[in-house]
Amino acid sequence: MWLNDLLNNPPPKYQPLVAQTAALVAQLNGARSVALFFDDTVCFTAALLAAWQVGADVFLLPNQQAEAVTWAAQAEILLSDTPIQHKNNILINFNTLLPSHTQPFTFRLPEQSTLFLQTSGSTGTAKIVRKTCAQMCAEAEAVARELPNHWQNLPVLSGISAQHLYGLTFRVFVALKMGWRISGEQCRYPEDFTGLSTQTCVWLSSPTVLSHFGEQRNWARLREHLMGVISAGGMLSKQTIELFEHQLNLPILDIYGSTETGVMARRWGTSQHQLLPDVAARLDEHGCLCVRSAWSDGEQVTADSAEILDNTLILHGRNDRIIKLADKRISLHQIEMALMAHDFVADVSCALWQNRVAAWLQLSAAGVAAVRQSGRVAALAALRQSLVLSIEKVALPRYWRLTADALPRNSQGKLAAAEFNRAFCESPTRPDWQLVAEQENEWHFSGCVPMDLRYFSGHFADFPLVAGVVQLQWAMDLARQFAWGQAAVVQMENVKYQQFIRPNDVVDLTLQWDAGKGKVSFRLMVEGRACSSGRAVLQAA
Repeated sequence: MWLNDLLNNPPPKYQPLVAQTAALVAQLNGARSVALFFDDTVCFTAALLAAWQVGADVFLLPNQQAEAVTWAAQAEILLSDTPIQHKNNILINFNTLLPSHTQPFTFRLPEQSTLFLQTSGSTGTAKIVRKTCAQMCAEAEAVARELPNHWQNLPVLSGISAQHLYGLTFRVFVALKMGWRISGEQCRYPEDFTGLSTQTCVWLSSPTVLSHFGEQRNWARLREHLMGVISAGGMLSKQTIELFEHQLNLPILDIYGSTETGVMARRWGTSQHQLLPDVAARLDEHGCLCVRSAWSDGEQVTADSAEILDNTLILHGRNDRIIKLADKRISLHQIEMALMAHDFVADVSCALWQNRVAAWLQLSAAGVAAVRQSGRVAALAALRQSLVLSIEKVALPRYWRLTADALPRNSQGKLAAAEFNRAFCESPTRPDWQLVAEQENEWHFSGCVPMDLRYFSGHFADFPLVAGVVQLQWAMDLARQFAWGQAAVVQMENVKYQQFIRPNDVVDLTLQWDAGKGKVSFRLMVEGRACSSGRAVLQAA
């Protein structure tokens, strides 16, 4: 097994990792099961290899939530570099372990060394997936054969966690196979990726982070240093793919797989997915994709609908996202893909809401401009028209939510049903105000006007703006969070409206309290221009 050979004859860049692993072997000797949760991938890798060297089973916590910690309680030892609320485990804080002198030994990781991952699967119910050392090594070999030779021995910047299979495969096993320099830190935002790309490197990311890149980046520096981008875990938008190809002449490598199957296929840019040579695939009687490989436990039946043409895999979305309306089978994935093709849309999630299709859209810059210029009704009419030729009439979305912000997907690109339901239950009435500055008797707030503000209805259909009475309400609602602002308003003085406030405007709202006169002054501004101002006289205590 190549991994044992690498650990026993490590190149200089991996010698600290091997030394750390060897020191940890002495600490874990005799353990039969170990649960791991790490932020630092280098420490995680050492802990995983050490646990396997002593013959322990490994449990990977997907997060620190109570369900995951309870599941991992079956392990004898919980090893982590971050504090975790736990019980029933012997907790070892990785950061307190002291290096110990160890006698030289030969690494012999058994091929059947086992780790267990917890995944939601296709039903939302927690599912446990088993992987062995031999499977992870076989997968890494197969993936490495598909990667360009000039990617070898490069630093890797990553925005994904090794506690999940995508990160485990690429940040640990493919990294070791390709000679990548493993980075302990995780890039959570586009600024992290761009700021750390000071030398030739490869990125590992999720579609969620990549979708937050825009035109206003230092693309010239990235063209100099960035050799490749790998994405997995969700749907890449056409706009994101085209942005990277246009700015960097760099097609994103999109990986298709799941926790159960591991890597199944890959594509460059907007091309169709190609099955890995070591993956055998077929369709069952329901049109679901079934795959078999050396890194999965037998044939795995997925919930994905697809076509197989020689080695090409044409994906049609998940069968478990098929709904029935008016006796017709409707693919939510198909609706999403059709909407993603429109210039107004940066991201979309569709679901059934009140027995009809609902669509939650993150608008692109063009979509935001369209709503501001012509109104919500006109923008939605354009979106519906783009669906008419490809989507059944009964499947056209009845309910819509529009936002300029990124949809609240998790690090795996998934959107919780509770988030979707909340978006359609609660129509926003105000910006998400943040207190940005405070001084004596003066407070400064800032917030972005939601695209779907409830009060845009009627003000006006083709030119949405925030009515003056709503602006007064925002000011007084913020004042009421202070003791002095809870008194009744007796009258308004010197109220002025000077500029419109529009969808997606960032509003700066200032409050000034004059205790002697019992008056609160307010001012709302957008991009330094005064929009409204006035004073409220409050009832004396």
